[in-house]
Amino acid sequence: MVLKTSSDEENDIEPIDAPGESPTPPRGMESIKPPKKSLPYYKYDSLSAEQRLLGTIQQTWWAKGLKTVHPHIESTNKEANFALEYHRLHKTSISHRKRDEPETATEYCLLREIFWMFQVPQTCKFFQVSDESIKIRKNVTLTSTRPVAIASMLENHFLPYIHMMKDLRNFGKLIYDTDEYTPSNTLEHYAASLELLLEPIWNDLLACERELLMQPDCKINTVISLHNKLKPTFTKLKYLHNIHQQATLNVRQLPAHISSAHLLAALVHSNEVATTALEANLAMSLFLASVRVYLVIADTWWTEGRLDDWHNEFIIERISTPGQSINVREFSKNKEKAFFVPTHISKMITEDSFFQLLMEHSLEAGCTLNLLYEINRIGELRSACDAIEGKLYNVFIDDVLKYVRILQKQIMEAIREAKENDRLEIESVEREVNRDEIDEAAGDGITTGMEAQIDRTIVKETHNNSEDDEILKKLTTNDDFLLLAFTMNMNLTEPTQESGDQCDAAIKSTIKNEEPTALEIFEQLQQSKNILPLEEVVLSALSRILKTRIAFANSFVMRLYREEFDILKHLRNIRKIYLLEASDVMHQFYTKLFKQIESGEAWANAFLLTTQLDDIICGKFTDMTSLFRIEINSAFRCQTVKVFEAVDELCLTYNLSTELAHMIKSSDLDAYNKVFRFLLKVKWGLTTLENLTFPLSHKRKTPYAPFEMVDLLMRRLEQLRFWMLFALQSVHFHLMTHVLQSMGEQLDEKIVKCTNLKEMVTVHRSYINTVCEHCFLADTFSVLKLGVEQLLNLTFILRLEWNSCVKFIEMNSNPLAVVDFNESNEETDYVAHSQIDAIELTYIRCHQYLANKLNNEVYIKNNSFLLGLSTAFNTSLPY
Repeated sequence: MVLKTSSDEENDIEPIDAPGESPTPPRGMESIKPPKKSLPYYKYDSLSAEQRLLGTIQQTWWAKGLKTVHPHIESTNKEANFALEYHRLHKTSISHRKRDEPETATEYCLLREIFWMFQVPQTCKFFQVSDESIKIRKNVTLTSTRPVAIASMLENHFLPYIHMMKDLRNFGKLIYDTDEYTPSNTLEHYAASLELLLEPIWNDLLACERELLMQPDCKINTVISLHNKLKPTFTKLKYLHNIHQQATLNVRQLPAHISSAHLLAALVHSNEVATTALEANLAMSLFLASVRVYLVIADTWWTEGRLDDWHNEFIIERISTPGQSINVREFSKNKEKAFFVPTHISKMITEDSFFQLLMEHSLEAGCTLNLLYEINRIGELRSACDAIEGKLYNVFIDDVLKYVRILQKQIMEAIREAKENDRLEIESVEREVNRDEIDEAAGDGITTGMEAQIDRTIVKETHNNSEDDEILKKLTTNDDFLLLAFTMNMNLTEPTQESGDQCDAAIKSTIKNEEPTALEIFEQLQQSKNILPLEEVVLSALSRILKTRIAFANSFVMRLYREEFDILKHLRNIRKIYLLEASDVMHQFYTKLFKQIESGEAWANAFLLTTQLDDIICGKFTDMTSLFRIEINSAFRCQTVKVFEAVDELCLTYNLSTELAHMIKSSDLDAYNKVFRFLLKVKWGLTTLENLTFPLSHKRKTPYAPFEMVDLLMRRLEQLRFWMLFALQSVHFHLMTHVLQSMGEQLDEKIVKCTNLKEMVTVHRSYINTVCEHCFLADTFSVLKLGVEQLLNLTFILRLEWNSCVKFIEMNSNPLAVVDFNESNEETDYVAHSQIDAIELTYIRCHQYLANKLNNEVYIKNNSFLLGLSTAFNTSLPY
């Protein structure tokens, strides 16, 4: 309710609003509305949207239910509507061929459709899309041209690039938008890099489309002008598509490691065969971005010791084969493993220089890295070696771009120097011409100030050169390279400084981004319009980084082997036992072993033999406790009393730690066992001949006693024993002195000089192979081994004959001896059944056989290490 005052004051007092009613605005402010809450959206108005659509759309050919309407051409020139006029002309002519009236559209419509086809290919006025093919509709044209002409124009100058763009987009869909195929990481990085390199092409197309829509300054856009404007863009797209086709062949049918390696090899090959700098830079930028996966796998291998290859795309794989930790994957056809690869793909991969470099590095570093990983020392390598700090790919790409900038700067300086030389040459020519004109003018009495001006210029240049020479003379350095750099910096001009600033800006922009993208790499490479030797730059940068890392890792491992693992001590321990260098210790072991074997006892107990050997070793070398263990190969064949047959079943093993197992393989221990068993046989032969006992009756023989036939046989056996003892001692001296002792000292010297684990393994394996050869255990010296084994077999026979003769002599010299009637006639009548003639003849033939074979080895096959043994046998022939 409104309260009012008296009538005389009614006009001066404003009414007061009652509670609950809306307030009345002050006078003069009735049109002002109170503030309202702003909404973050607009209400949809269907009427305005429909009006906007009808006012914006220019072509309605795609709308259903509408007939084809030809664009209205407002021109008095008949050629402006040439397409329909040409159709009408032929339609009225006498012809049995029925011609449909062509559909026409504006050039603006055609240009818009061209841009649409690059983005999302769909059937439209000029283009027809069916499945995977895009075709030009034959009966559609512009108003001023025939359908054949416009179709030819589109097919030759636009449709190929539309297909190229579609192929590149489909590859991205194959990689990212399908669940049936799991691509490798290398292919994913390649697809991402390809999309980045397509961005400038998309930007050019969008810029042209935006210009077509805006039409600034009423600019006329035609198909021909659009093609000319997009020609550089189409050239780049063509190069990119050609590279893509070579790099991605049957990626879904090939294994991951084949497709990834072929991708990188094809990119390098595209860079090699490129004829323009643009094509070469595109291929190399894609390669540098795609190779990141390989280098990340290698970097993880270096820093953590794990070969994280989840898609099986790296060229190296880890295996669990004894004695081998890594293996190169199959890149060629292998029928045994049912592995088939096209020949041209396999050839491109294996002949690629980058593939060869990475494979060589992986094989060289694989053994070292696996060792450090197994002994859990890979972290110490990273902390001890500063060269391994930083990611491998980042260091690699920074080095490559740095070398590229250096090459670009050198090219710029060379171009500038060539221009400067041309300018100086032109100025000198002009100066000569001007001088000739002045001379002619002086002859005619005409003098000008031109000559004086030229002279002043020459004096000024001479003065500047003299100042530069004085500055150079004041330098105290004798470094030619520093003087050259100082001279070049004095001659730098303003353009050089500007280019230097640009290079510095590029460096700063690259440093900000740790991992430059393919587009950034391409922009850096494009700063030079010349083809650079990019492959050599990439290989040299990667080779330097990998060699540096390998050198640090090898130095670290060698220090561990020499100082912590004490490899020389372990090698000496092996030589002491396996090669019987500790002869005083091993004499106790093998003497007792020979007695047990010849006595017929059950000696083939691995535990007891190991205990005996360990007790004997600990008595002299306390630090070699529990390092050796004896195993028996076959207990059945140990049931013999012939030592040279029984020792073949012995197998001596050494307790190898993880780090030692990487150097001393199981095959090396097998070779040591061969030498060990052969030396035991020789030792047994010498021990047997030396321990033959003479009859007691000959020691107390009565003077002038009759010399009987058995005494003559005994003398012949003694002489034969002397011959055989000399032969076996010659073999023993050759083995223990010329082979084992001298080669053991040489092994220690070579091990100290080794620079990496692979070299150490090679030196040790070469040593054991040489020992086997010099001990006649190699296949090439099997004839000599056969001769020595015949000597050992003859030693066993000689001992039996010797014991029979001694027993017969003892029985005849003692008339009170009890006669055993169970003995055979051969034992009672030794003289009649003696085999001394056959034994002598066999030894003579065996000695001659060894002498001839040794002579052939020395003088025909040039094995000079057998010269001493050959001389010993050839100068001591029995007959």
